[in-house]
Amino acid sequence: MRADLQPRTSPRRALAQVEAFVRQAVPYEWDWVTWGAADYLPTLSEMLALRPVREDCDGRAVAAASMLQKLGYDARLVTDLKHVWVWTPQGETMGPGGRKFVESDQRGTRLNWAALTATPANLAYGIAAFPWTRELIVLLTFWLLLLRRAPRWPWALLGLAVLLDGWLIFRLACRNPWPAGLWDSVGALLGWGHVAAAVLIILGTGERRRSRFPHP
Repeated sequence: MRADLQPRTSPRRALAQVEAFVRQAVPYEWDWVTWGAADYLPTLSEMLALRPVREDCDGRAVAAASMLQKLGYDARLVTDLKHVWVWTPQGETMGPGGRKFVESDQRGTRLNWAALTATPANLAYGIAAFPWTRELIVLLTFWLLLLRRAPRWPWALLGLAVLLDGWLIFRLACRNPWPAGLWDSVGALLGWGHVAAAVLIILGTGERRRSRFPHP
C-alpha cells in the first residue's frame, strides 16, 4: 500500500486510497457472526488472525487508522454510537457518520456529551440490526423477569403486546446506518415510548395487596 502512495500524494487522495484498500481487503461482517458477540472492537493483530479476514465498521476503522498512522498521519477512531470511522487533521475516512460522541487515540479517549441527543436513535439502530431471533428470546426473557407474583394475565399480555409493538417499530423504522434523519428519530422515540409504556403496564400487573383494614 505504501508503494501506491507517491511522495506528493495529496491527503485527500491518500485517505481515499486507504479506504478503498481496507474495504476491498476486509469484507464487511457483523460482530455476532465473526466474534459471537453483539459488539467487539478487535486489535489489528486479532483481525489479521481471522481466516478469512472480515469485520464490521469498527474493525475496518482500526485497520485504516493503523495504516494511516504508519503513513505518518494523526489518525483517530471516532464514533457516534452507531458507526465507527477515522478522523485525521486532513479529513475523515471510512464513511464519516454523525456527531462524534467518542474520540480515541494513543493519548486516550474523549467524550462529547452534547452528542448524546442522538443516543435514542443510535441505540434503536442496534436493535434494528441485531438478529431478530436472538432479540425475540431476549425480549421474552425481559418480559418474564418483569412479571410480578400472581400477575393479572390480561394486563401482562397487553404489556407484552406493547413491548412487541415497540420492538417492531425499531426494526422497521430505525434500520438506517447513517446519521439519523427525521424518520429515524421519530421511530426511535415511538419505539422507546412503547417500551416505557410496556414496562409500566407489566410492573402494574402484580397481585393486588389486600387492605389490612376491613371495609365498612
